[in-house]
Amino acid sequence: MFYGTTCPKCHDLQPTFEKLAEDYGAKADFFKWNVEVGAVSWKEKVKQIPTWVFYINGTKVGEVGNVGDPDPAEKGPLINVTERVLMQFAKQSAVEEKLTKQLMERSH
Repeated sequence: MFYGTTCPKCHDLQPTFEKLAEDYGAKADFFKWNVEVGAVSWKEKVKQIPTWVFYINGTKVGEVGNVGDPDPAEKGPLINVTERVLMQFAKQSAVEEKLTKQLMERSH
């Protein structure tokens, strides 16, 4: 999550971010970058805050900016997008695992 220390929406999203990190921390890494420090936000072309950027194996697969989930107990847009990206990653990983297994079996 790209955020700013003076951004009220960023502050409001903190509980949602923490809940997702807690619920899915075993399946994904969750990072926060303060746009006021360093050049990461410039490199990622972040135009607004808060912005969530999603990667699978280092490839950017999605971005959600300037939305909020006021109640982390409710499934809002950020939780839905996060879950979709994690499902996409799980499917990709399952396919890669199946292909690797098939290749290993053929080589024996």
